[in-house]
Amino acid sequence: MDDARSAVLSGYGHGTLCTATKQNSGRGRIPGRKWEDDGEGALLFTLVIHENKCGVKYPVTQLLALAVCQWLEDVHGLQPQIKWPNDVCISGAKIAGILVEKEGPFFLAGIGVNFRQNSFSKAFRQPATSLALAKGIHANQSHTEGFELSALLTRIELNLNVNPPIQEVIHRLRGIGFEVELCLGYPDQKKKLRGRMLGLQKDGALLIELESGNTHAVYSGEIDGIQINTK
Repeated sequence: MDDARSAVLSGYGHGTLCTATKQNSGRGRIPGRKWEDDGEGALLFTLVIHENKCGVKYPVTQLLALAVCQWLEDVHGLQPQIKWPNDVCISGAKIAGILVEKEGPFFLAGIGVNFRQNSFSKAFRQPATSLALAKGIHANQSHTEGFELSALLTRIELNLNVNPPIQEVIHRLRGIGFEVELCLGYPDQKKKLRGRMLGLQKDGALLIELESGNTHAVYSGEIDGIQINTK
């Protein structure tokens, strides 16, 4: 992310790609959280996207999460889901995370996908998985990091060109119709909300039906728990 920002400040523009083979200071969406990789084979990159190239009315984070899901579906036959607002999961376990920051007219789209890892620390806040665990891809097989990155970038470019409707995101949203608990804003603010997840507004806000029957739109926060058995 920092390299991409430096590239933009140096005059590089839309389509600039910064990749990494190892990361130990990656930022999470919440201050104090990190995305760490020990070099075992995660896909780690930041793509520079000009705001004029993104025509959707919902957040670019959700457009990218949709692209990750479609790549996993089309290339690997998996059934990923989007955990609002910025994670992609397989059977409830996180396989990818997305962080988008802004620098002038450019989005800095940081994406990390667990690729070859065979185990994860139990200290993680939520279960994690990788493409290797979900699909059984091994280091000696033909699906290299370069192949996967190219396929994912192709899907991102396609989504930037066609501007898929928000319904495509809603279709893959984890927890639709179920009771959820959310932390509003940042977790240290200790603001909680419980209700039934209805979907998303056109602008990407999460719609929650409260116990009173009223509907509440959530723009900032994260899902802390889903009362869900199978999905």
